[in-house]
Amino acid sequence: MMLTQDRYRSWPYYQKDPEAYKVHMANYYYFMIVGFAKPFGYVHASTVAKVNWGENWTVDEDRKFMTFNGGNTFEERNRRMEQTLQSNPKVDDASAFGRWCDELFPVYDAEGQHIFDIDGAGVDAFGIVNFACHLIACTKTSEGTRYWVPRRAKTKLSYPNMLDNTVGGSLASGEKPFDCIIRECEEEASLPAQYTRANITACGSLS
Repeated sequence: MMLTQDRYRSWPYYQKDPEAYKVHMANYYYFMIVGFAKPFGYVHASTVAKVNWGENWTVDEDRKFMTFNGGNTFEERNRRMEQTLQSNPKVDDASAFGRWCDELFPVYDAEGQHIFDIDGAGVDAFGIVNFACHLIACTKTSEGTRYWVPRRAKTKLSYPNMLDNTVGGSLASGEKPFDCIIRECEEEASLPAQYTRANITACGSLS
C-alpha cells in the first residue's frame, strides 16, 4: 500500500539530519518506563495535554519525558496500562486515545524483550512499533498474472476508499505471522484455513 500522508514520509531520523530531528521532536514526549534507559515510543504533545495521567505517570516538561511506573511484573504493567487507557477522558465525545479494540499487541524494549501488552487503542497514541502481516493474492492466466487488489471501505479510519493489499492485519501478542495471515484470510477474504495453508508463500519483510 502506498503511504501518501505526509506524517509517514517526513519523520526525520537523527542519524540523517540531527537538526531536523530536534525541531520535529519539539512536538513529542519520549515514552519511558521506570527501570528502562531507552524510550519505547513517542507521544504527541496534543495527546499529553488531553489526558489526566494519574499516579502511574510522571511528566517531565523540561526533558519531554512521559515516564510510566508500570510496576515490576508483566501482568502489573498490563493492568496499569489498561487502567490508563480505560480511564482517559472524552474530548469532544471522542477518546483521547484510539478506539478500544479488545485486541492486545506486544510492546518490546530496545533489546527485543517483551515488556507488556497494550490494547490497540494505545498503539498510535504512544508511538510504539507495531507489526503486521500482508498478503497479495495472484493467479496465473493465459493473459498473464492477475492480482486481487481490493478497495478499502469509505468508512475506514485510515486510508478510506484507497487501494490495498488483498489481505492484511496487525500481528497480535503471542501470534505467529503464519497464523496471523491465515486468520486474516478467513476474516477478510473468506478463504478457508486449509486452502491458505496449502497455497501461501512467504516473500520477506519490510521495515
